[in-house]
Amino acid sequence: MARPPRAVSPPEPPRSEPALDELAATPEALSPGAAVERARIADADLAGLRARGLRLTDVEIARGDLSNSVAPELSLRRVVIAGTRLTGAQWTTGRIEDAVLRDCRIDLATFAGTTFERVAFDGCLLAQADFRDALLRSVRFDRCDLTAADLTGLRIDGS
Repeated sequence: MARPPRAVSPPEPPRSEPALDELAATPEALSPGAAVERARIADADLAGLRARGLRLTDVEIARGDLSNSVAPELSLRRVVIAGTRLTGAQWTTGRIEDAVLRDCRIDLATFAGTTFERVAFDGCLLAQADFRDALLRSVRFDRCDLTAADLTGLRIDGS
């Protein structure tokens, strides 16, 4: 007897009480191994950022440029990323949970080996994105373009 599909759980939003601090994001502030908590980042130019093990918790990112960023072992928890360019980003073998990516350009990005849990992609361009060997738990793709995305070895649970 087949198991009924599990419902997709929505992401938990960033905790914003008290108010999030505005962060002037620079490559130095987001260096390898850095941890950023309870922050709002707007209009940051972080193209080409290199940050192994970067941890963001309760963070909102708006209208930034993270194209060609390389962040293996990235950890995002309760994060909202909106209107941001992530073309060619390489966020591999990390963990992204309780996150919303809205109206982002994420084409040619690589998420190989990354675990996504309670993540919503809304209105994102994910053409030619690489999700090889990733794990999706309670993940939604609404109004997204996944043309030619690489889903080889993708594991899906309740998405």
